[in-house]
Amino acid sequence: RGEDGWRLEEPLSWPADEARLDLLIRWVDKLRAAAVETDAPGDPGEYGLGSVAAYVEAARAEPGGTRRGRVIFGWKTAAGRRYARVEGRSPVFSVPAGTTDEIYLDEAAAYPKVWRDFYRRRSLNLAGGAIPSEIVIERLRPFPVRLILRPAGAGGWSGRLEEKGIWREFPVEPPDPAPAEAMRPLNAILTGLSSLRIQSFLADSPPDPEGGANGFPAWRFYCLAPNGDPLPTLTLYAAGPDGVLPPGELFPEGSGDPVAPMAPRLPGIAFSVSDQPALMEAPGEIAYLLCLPPYRYQSPQLAAGEAEEWDKVEITAGKESRIYFRGSNGWNDQWWLEGEPPEPLLDDNNAFSALLENLSRLRAEAWIADAGARATDFGLDLPEITAIVYGNRGAGGRRRKLSLGRAADAAEGARFARLDDSGPVFLVSGDFAASLAKSYH
Repeated sequence: RGEDGWRLEEPLSWPADEARLDLLIRWVDKLRAAAVETDAPGDPGEYGLGSVAAYVEAARAEPGGTRRGRVIFGWKTAAGRRYARVEGRSPVFSVPAGTTDEIYLDEAAAYPKVWRDFYRRRSLNLAGGAIPSEIVIERLRPFPVRLILRPAGAGGWSGRLEEKGIWREFPVEPPDPAPAEAMRPLNAILTGLSSLRIQSFLADSPPDPEGGANGFPAWRFYCLAPNGDPLPTLTLYAAGPDGVLPPGELFPEGSGDPVAPMAPRLPGIAFSVSDQPALMEAPGEIAYLLCLPPYRYQSPQLAAGEAEEWDKVEITAGKESRIYFRGSNGWNDQWWLEGEPPEPLLDDNNAFSALLENLSRLRAEAWIADAGARATDFGLDLPEITAIVYGNRGAGGRRRKLSLGRAADAAEGARFARLDDSGPVFLVSGDFAASLAKSYH
């Protein structure tokens, strides 16, 4: 016990479960013998009380020094109780059946010593005690993708996605403590890494990556503490080389073969931590939260730029293509429709300016697929509507292209969309698509 409460010292230094320790202390304090078996045993080993016996030892600081007491437990008696004696005294007692369940002697002994503290706590915190300075998510199968999340100041976050030798950066929707927003992806990752619950131990070592079923590392997660130090690495294992995580398929101890899920337990997923030689099962919901597609971390705010900085917009809807440019009619700065001669938008100027403001603040209605998705699956190979914005007020140059494919829902009119012919596929509303297709004069 220290100033900050109880800690486990061996085999690892780890915060102790205060509630479990309180129960254990109460149990030791109230431990009573059920019967005296013998006053003077000839050989304590006959009762399982030799050098390999299990024991509980308590130390108490007193004015004259530290007072220690140790109770040693042995084999079970014919009546189902368990032999016990106080160290330094001769009599052998028997304690009631189930007494030693409180210290998990039988169950904990089945697992490697280095993991017994995790077994008792059933919880891991892989995010540290504060907001990490970096979160790294790596999808290892079926092809590598690496996502790096970092705080960007003022409560914001940024993301860097590395895939197939190229990378791109984007804003990330910040975490929100409001209960209604608890399922935001960044909230999910922080919550999942800081309170990972262990269901059970499945094996003493991770499966052989080439060992067949359930033997393939598929996802890897790790964080950097605020001071930059690396925190434990979490690896999730898949059923095969395609990287699919199969809820409900478990590892029997000492085997790499999947077995049927053991009802009524929740479906789980196999994982290991850092290089520790153990394999555990966590709830399947945690695996789902941690393995969200990387594009889900991109902010719904697509941030195409400030509309006030654009000086040309090209919109194509069906077979009609129109170019609008910013100009002056001698007394007012407004938008014009390119032609012979060019036409000032006049009454439509405010409506067109509102369209550009909506374009600059475009939000995804929903995320559909990652950057590797085929354009033909969403009608984006031959987009029905495109909008290209140019400028920074005289600087010229293309800024961003928005392509709208086929309608995702005939009733609502929402359309599949993509920026710059790359990146993830998302949905935009039918009202916004209609405003792009409208002619402004």
